[in-house]
Amino acid sequence: MTIAVRNSKGSFKWYIWLILLSAALFLQSKLLIFGIKPEFLSALVFIFGMRTKEEFKTAGAGAFTGLVEDIFSDFWGPNMISKCLIGYLSANILGGFFVWSPLLGIIGIFFITLMDSFLTILVMALKDVPVPISGWVIYTIFIQALINAPLGYFAGESNPYKENKGRHKKSHFALK
Repeated sequence: MTIAVRNSKGSFKWYIWLILLSAALFLQSKLLIFGIKPEFLSALVFIFGMRTKEEFKTAGAGAFTGLVEDIFSDFWGPNMISKCLIGYLSANILGGFFVWSPLLGIIGIFFITLMDSFLTILVMALKDVPVPISGWVIYTIFIQALINAPLGYFAGESNPYKENKGRHKKSHFALK
């Protein structure tokens, strides 16, 4: 089940992603789950990369998303770098080795969210910004990853065997 607006080439229209970016920013700033602000932007960049599969486009979209997030924070750079890397990696995750399944998307978003947070902390530490690493920070990062994980169900194609025209062969290991 995928809800999407596609153009003739099969990729999503840009204004749908702009609306999703705005909604993710709004929800991320206003919503608290278990006392923790969710990290929806990394999930959005991951989903964009999984659906478009174009490295340059998804890295640029990730950099733009990170720039927008950095503009709303007081420190520029770490989110832009991490979201750019997420965009690039998510466009390449479905190579010849992996066959798309919703479980792969759930696991992918979980680990991408972890990577995003740890990479942001690393970049901030490299820029000599004091980052308090404690049990609460690690707990917060894991809860954010758990919140994003169900969104991975929507990350892949609705039917990869039909749309990729044989790029991915059916496997006995693919979840149905």
